[in-house]
Amino acid sequence: MEVKEILCPSCGAHVKIKVGEPVVCEYCNSTLYVEDDNSAASVVDKKRLEELEMRAYQHRQAESEREALIEQSKKWKTLRRIFNIAYCIATFFVFILVNMNYTGAGVMIWLLTIACAITEAIINASRYPLDSNGRNVSGVKTNRGLVGVRILLSAIGWGMIGIVIAAIVSIS
Repeated sequence: MEVKEILCPSCGAHVKIKVGEPVVCEYCNSTLYVEDDNSAASVVDKKRLEELEMRAYQHRQAESEREALIEQSKKWKTLRRIFNIAYCIATFFVFILVNMNYTGAGVMIWLLTIACAITEAIINASRYPLDSNGRNVSGVKTNRGLVGVRILLSAIGWGMIGIVIAAIVSIS
């Protein structure tokens, strides 16, 4: 928050104040408050002061929650990227095994990767970082079921990439 130097409306002393946070004048003990950059300082009573302190506390809590949500989201995205690459590699090997006439092993690995993809979609959708209002980092109201579907579609897409790479490798 921006720090401003103002004149105390009660005694005229120079007082440094953070916009949006109450401060007590060290000369006359008046509690002063500046709402925003364009407003003048005003003396506040005890009830208004409690209200302002509560609003400042809620603002700090919301900021703290948002920072934690951003951190959780970064970790979640990193885990998703790791899984997508692993799924791509697994489908690559499935395609190679099937092409080398190890169809049984290829099908078993393929079924295992599909089961892992479905399980991963369910687990990660339940751990998708949302704030207390059910919104994601971008502030969009999010449905965890749709997140699971999106994760599963992403896994299928990465699996297709693995198959394409395997096809290119097997052609050469």
